[in-house]
Amino acid sequence: MKVARIGMVQVTLALMLSFCQSAFSQPDPLRPLAKTPLAELQAAADKGDASALSELGQRFLFGLDVEQDEGKARQVFTTSAEKGNAAAMEMLGSMDRDGLAGDQDYNKALAWYEKAVKHGDATALASIGWMYFHGLGVEQDHAEAVRYYRRGAEQGSAEGMNNLGYAYWEGLGVKQNRDQAIEWYTRAAAKKHAHAMTNLGELYLLGNLVERDPEKGLSLLRGASDLGNSLAMYDLAHVYLTGNGVEPSAEIAFQWSLKSAESGNSEGMLLTSRLYASGNGVAENKTAAFKWANSALTHGHPLAVIDVYQFYLRGDGVERSSEKAVEVLMSSVDEGNLYAAMVLAQLYYSGIHVPQDREQTAKYYRLAAEAGHVGAMMPLAKMNLQGDGIPRDLKAASKWIGEAAALGDPQAMELLQSIREGESSEESDK
Repeated sequence: MKVARIGMVQVTLALMLSFCQSAFSQPDPLRPLAKTPLAELQAAADKGDASALSELGQRFLFGLDVEQDEGKARQVFTTSAEKGNAAAMEMLGSMDRDGLAGDQDYNKALAWYEKAVKHGDATALASIGWMYFHGLGVEQDHAEAVRYYRRGAEQGSAEGMNNLGYAYWEGLGVKQNRDQAIEWYTRAAAKKHAHAMTNLGELYLLGNLVERDPEKGLSLLRGASDLGNSLAMYDLAHVYLTGNGVEPSAEIAFQWSLKSAESGNSEGMLLTSRLYASGNGVAENKTAAFKWANSALTHGHPLAVIDVYQFYLRGDGVERSSEKAVEVLMSSVDEGNLYAAMVLAQLYYSGIHVPQDREQTAKYYRLAAEAGHVGAMMPLAKMNLQGDGIPRDLKAASKWIGEAAALGDPQAMELLQSIREGESSEESDK
């Protein structure tokens, strides 16, 4: 699903079904990780208890009652795995997959996952499915991913259930069936899987394929937030901004937004920036606003580049510099940011902050258009059609008009219809 974007003035809640991005999104909620006293757990681990070692590894990995230490986590997981603990094997696979406390190595990750499966770990099946889903170390194969997700789900893996639900929702590797998706999300949520709880919470808040139940939706989102899910925190910020099932409160919205941002969610970072910038729910603070916008950009939020660019142009919370503003756009384009490409195209067209240059304009529109940005297609088509600073190219113009029309651009659709009517009229006159 498309992730909702937050405007400076109006905020709307949109469905943001979250696919489990990593085995490290949360500790296993059914394990007593934070309940067993650390001294007791350490004592058992010192005696060589494989299960205690595995749980201690998770403590270090997630920073539960101890200082977070990925290197220590890997060391403890390795000792546990050598004693035959399947959960530790699966965790080592995920650390190798993500390059935590070591080099990223998909082959080693798969080897650990396969070993964990042989020792009876159902989540490892879902993890192998994830590798196939994204083509990590294996050829991408959604259908094969679904087979692994299903095997894991049927053996009780909440990760497998949630990921299978997502596959059904999107129709990837399996025929789309959103009733089945909801069924699998529900099963995963019953096992306290935070992503599944977030997915269901959004559905109940919106009444999307389920009877609308804001109270149930809020309960699920709060439960997921308690488990550390940053997207659920971000959703709760939306809920309190819009008053969806609760009394609107910008102050509470800000608190949830900040929690989401501090938990590493780029959407939460950008929303926190905008709330600071507007003084909505918190005292206006342009310096903090810039800080969080820049963090959102660093964490890959595609729209954050526009905010950071504007902060530099206005000198809000940072020294004013049009040169730095353009530099931010350039750096983001190098990383594939289409929004930055669009802004640069417009700047070069108008000659604002950069020399006027039609070739550069066409270059950046083309980058965005080739990556599927419909907003770049018609401006590029017009430049090709008119030979505006670039060689006239009717074939390229026709191509971009057609692609924009196929993506629903009303101007392109109208123009394409006129062209077809003209061609039909010419045929009739012959």
